[in-house]
Amino acid sequence: MTKKKRHFAGAPPQKEGQLGQDTGTNVDLQFLKHVIERRYQDAVSVIDQVKNINIADPKTGRTALHYAAARSAEGLLVRLQARNDLDYLVRDSEGKFPSDIAWVVGRNEDLGAELMEKEQQQSQRTGQKVWPDQFEP
Repeated sequence: MTKKKRHFAGAPPQKEGQLGQDTGTNVDLQFLKHVIERRYQDAVSVIDQVKNINIADPKTGRTALHYAAARSAEGLLVRLQARNDLDYLVRDSEGKFPSDIAWVVGRNEDLGAELMEKEQQQSQRTGQKVWPDQFEP
């Protein structure tokens, strides 16, 4: 079964103060820097010390999950998904979810579908209505 792709050309960017905010501890900032620079082993070595796993790059609004999805960084994705506080519903500054990034940038349809499923599960679990037609018959 093929999953339907979403297009968010006009999606609103996250408001300041939402999950994915660009504030964090020095370890959080170092972790994100490692991810951005593709130094995944270094990122994984400090991941257990990271307090805000959803810290966002202030330039792009992308989180470690967005970057890992863009690059299909499997080892990092596994470690990120092991965190209970990972937020699949964080949008970057262009309004894109990690699944969108996996499809568009990473060109990885399987990963995009997997992340979209995680987004839907989190949305249902938390009651967050993310898409206009969500929860409608």
